[in-house]
Amino acid sequence: MISSPYRSLLILVGLLVVSAACGSRSVLFGEGQVEAGRDGGANFSGGGSTGGAPLSGGQGGLGASGGAFPPSGGSPDVLPIEQPATLMKLSVTPGQLTPAFEPSILSYVVPVAADVDEVTILAIADTAQTLITLTSHPNTDSELGELQRKVRVPDSGLYQLEVVVTKNEGASTTYRILLIRENYQETTYIKGNTPQANDYLGFSLAIDGDTLAIGASGEGAPMSEDSAAEGAVYIFHRKGASFEQEAYLKASNPGAGDGFGWRVALDGDRLLVGAYAEDSSAGYSAANPYNDGAPDAGAAYVFERSGGEWHETAYLKADAPHANDWFGRRVAIRGDWLAIGAYGEDGGGTGDPTDPTENSAVDSGAVYLFHHDNGSWLGPTYLKAPNADPGDQFGFGLALSDEFLAVGALGESSRGTDPSDNSQLQAGAVYIYRLADDSFDNPTFLKPNEIDANDRFGATLSLHGSTLAVGAFGEDSHPRQGQSDASLQNSGAVFIFEHQDETWQETAFLKPSYLDARDWFGVSVSLFEDTLAVGAFGEDGPASELNPTVNSLRNSGAAYLFERRGQSWTETSYVKAKNAGAGDRFGWSVGVSGKTLAVGAFGEGSGSGGLEGDPGDDSASSSGAVYVFEKQR
Repeated sequence: MISSPYRSLLILVGLLVVSAACGSRSVLFGEGQVEAGRDGGANFSGGGSTGGAPLSGGQGGLGASGGAFPPSGGSPDVLPIEQPATLMKLSVTPGQLTPAFEPSILSYVVPVAADVDEVTILAIADTAQTLITLTSHPNTDSELGELQRKVRVPDSGLYQLEVVVTKNEGASTTYRILLIRENYQETTYIKGNTPQANDYLGFSLAIDGDTLAIGASGEGAPMSEDSAAEGAVYIFHRKGASFEQEAYLKASNPGAGDGFGWRVALDGDRLLVGAYAEDSSAGYSAANPYNDGAPDAGAAYVFERSGGEWHETAYLKADAPHANDWFGRRVAIRGDWLAIGAYGEDGGGTGDPTDPTENSAVDSGAVYLFHHDNGSWLGPTYLKAPNADPGDQFGFGLALSDEFLAVGALGESSRGTDPSDNSQLQAGAVYIYRLADDSFDNPTFLKPNEIDANDRFGATLSLHGSTLAVGAFGEDSHPRQGQSDASLQNSGAVFIFEHQDETWQETAFLKPSYLDARDWFGVSVSLFEDTLAVGAFGEDGPASELNPTVNSLRNSGAAYLFERRGQSWTETSYVKAKNAGAGDRFGWSVGVSGKTLAVGAFGEGSGSGGLEGDPGDDSASSSGAVYVFEKQR
């Protein structure tokens, strides 16, 4: 479990219970209701996080503790009402308290700019005899009546201060200030060329160095009503301090509903694009892109850049495409290797994959591995889980490194490390293959130390070197109550594994300091060196204030950054779009490379096209957007 000082944040003196009635939501396997069926539809409706109950008082109201004291006079039968100790002023400089200070409000958030190393806390009590104590761990300072202190702000993303005011009779009130360092600054707001409703720009993205690839799987041909959801991919390249569009890519055989751009993977000058609903029934060795005999069998496309121009260089299919296999629903690329997931594939794992009648395990899933040699892609090698069962959806998660291929099966249902025990429905599993092996028959089988039914471990994966990040967006624990607590349904989690001494070891369990039910933390992950980005599209924080304790914009979404320091991981940033809106689903896709973070929000609705358009133009529902942030320190 991650060692972090933030798991103890907002443990309150009292609790004011606030209940919020939220509509129910069915999100199947992490991709909204678009994953719920095979009818080609795409309904991204959903509910939101249920609000927590932060920041409140105890006995006597407004956080005051203690009872009545013996009266100094008057009737012995009537005790005077004890008045709580309060502040008349509280400020943080530089910075601004959110909400604005009121003596009866006990908790505040203050965004701190990346270039600020310390802040000044000023607290003035309602009486000169009131003791004021400031706790800025591990330091504690006290003064009567008025206290002013400088506090150094750590590099980590969230830091809590406590100001306790105590009357000489003993009654006290605690004010809490949460400092959030703004380590990442939004620098670029990206829209499609001519945004239309349901283009879903940002449904997928990949970033490598100065190149950013963005999928718009719902986009049709411009000015055409017969090409809905053909899909497209936009390529942007960094020039100086900003990104400029470099290419606009379509499949060589575009078809309505193909979903080209559903997933993208980028490595240097090579791009892999999935089109899971492409319909050709011809196998890879005799691929005929214009034979639509297998609806939603799927395809993938390789593009390569030369001289600043991108060209399609390969059209990839399974050996024996079947309807609804969804080949291309997941893609990964690294060097001369590429992997394509088809988690709707139905093979039982023991038969010939080219046999069209071998469909004994519905949605067990498969992965197809290709290797580039002498100018062509060899393969595919057909991979199945050794314990393939119906509904496992092997291939839902994919990641490649120079040495390993990781495959997630979020529907795998075994308990613990016994793959034959299917008593933990959709707990999920991960399979690790070593690329240098002569055979791919015996992958390493990964499960975390603690896992429950419906955690969907393995839904998202990211590999960098010998480190693997695994998303489990269905995990239910409370970030401040421990992993055994299951009070926040589908809040989500990320597990870190390290390859050490020829084995994979679980080394960290990550959740942000503030999380709510149905935030779906872990729906996207991206690992680069010692930095991990995680998306939580169901997070409900507002745009007007950087405040994870407030749930006012359902499914606006958020992204979180963690950094590895020594042997542990620390939460360093909480990121929101400046124009966050309900249903934007910011964080559905994330990518990090160097100091650059890209976040997709396929539900964003501005109808203003191109770079730096008008984010307030909400005329194109779910046209989608991508936001680029740069790390400031």
